[in-house]
Amino acid sequence: MKKTAALLFHFLLISCVFLGSQESDLKQENAPSKTTMKEIITKENSKVPANNFVLPTTDGKMVKLSDFKGKKVVINFWTTWCPPCKEELPELQRFYEQADSEHVAFLGINITSEEGGKEEVKSFLSKSGFDFPVLFDEKGEVMKLYKVMVIPTTFIIDEQGQVFKKIIGPVTTEQLKRLTDL
Repeated sequence: MKKTAALLFHFLLISCVFLGSQESDLKQENAPSKTTMKEIITKENSKVPANNFVLPTTDGKMVKLSDFKGKKVVINFWTTWCPPCKEELPELQRFYEQADSEHVAFLGINITSEEGGKEEVKSFLSKSGFDFPVLFDEKGEVMKLYKVMVIPTTFIIDEQGQVFKKIIGPVTTEQLKRLTDL
């Protein structure tokens, strides 16, 4: 089990570094888009049921994905040490501030199992000024449930609880608004 966890951690680290280096290359080439977003689920009507989960928020409240049925939900998996994650956090904050909370929910899932602990993440959020909802995946169980192999990874879930987009790499506010019809 420890070998598997160590291998997964190293894979995530290498993936994060790889995405970060790709991002630098794009910026150096003055590409119009500053992301390496890759939309995975692209076939028409190729929706997959979203797996329910229960995770604690930064203030200890328990949140269930099923609480948001009837709304579109954006779920973003991230860590504090991942360069592409850090790059997209201001975009996520902007999206959270602009989203219509009546119709769209945003949940940032911190992969706390790969961090120095919840307090470290809370301190990072406080210093950075981010106040979007953050859930702690302390054992990496939700990350495994959603088969997240690279961070950041974002899922867009429709009002019926079906995943219709999986995006690998950083996203922008405009991309999220387009994908949630805002």
